[in-house]
Amino acid sequence: MRQQAFESRHRPFWSGFGALLDDVERSLRRRRLDAAAHARLPADYRCLCTHYALARSRGYSPLLVAELQHLVRRGHAQLYRREGDWLWRVIAFVAGGFPRALRAQVGYLWLALILFVGTGLLSGFWCFADGESIYSILDEDQVASMEAMYKPDNERPGRSAERSAETDFVMFGYYIANNIGIGFRTFAGGILFGIGHTTDRGNQLR
Repeated sequence: MRQQAFESRHRPFWSGFGALLDDVERSLRRRRLDAAAHARLPADYRCLCTHYALARSRGYSPLLVAELQHLVRRGHAQLYRREGDWLWRVIAFVAGGFPRALRAQVGYLWLALILFVGTGLLSGFWCFADGESIYSILDEDQVASMEAMYKPDNERPGRSAERSAETDFVMFGYYIANNIGIGFRTFAGGILFGIGHTTDRGNQLR
């Protein structure tokens, strides 16, 4: 391809990339994130590097090569800046990357929600219709403990009468650790398509 045709085809992109870098630099100076600009930068930078490599390999004019090299250097400086770069990447992902990924996988999200909420509702209706079916989910000691915590004469529903503030603090730590562990085990189980189970004080995660 002749240089004139190459420039005519890609000149709008180069001008747009320069404007994109201007937007990114302004957002950094003002400490106001332009999520769209940051999201476009990596892909556009790779395309620009391809154009720069082609211009050099084809022996185009030094003026054009120098112009593209200048844009490549500016893009590299923005992509690989050290100071505060990780924070901007996190903010850019939360502001733009995560919502796009969520929309792209929204079908799986609804499926997971239906399976999670649906099984809970079905279990609840089943236990409501047949009181004895609760023993298929919990053992007798757990059912007795739940009945004691939520009986009508309990002044503090959801807590046993002998439970102290110190016990509350210990249980708070236990619940946090337990729930975080469940989150990790759920993630690991999802990788294996839900195969396998783990047991923790009589509670099974399948």
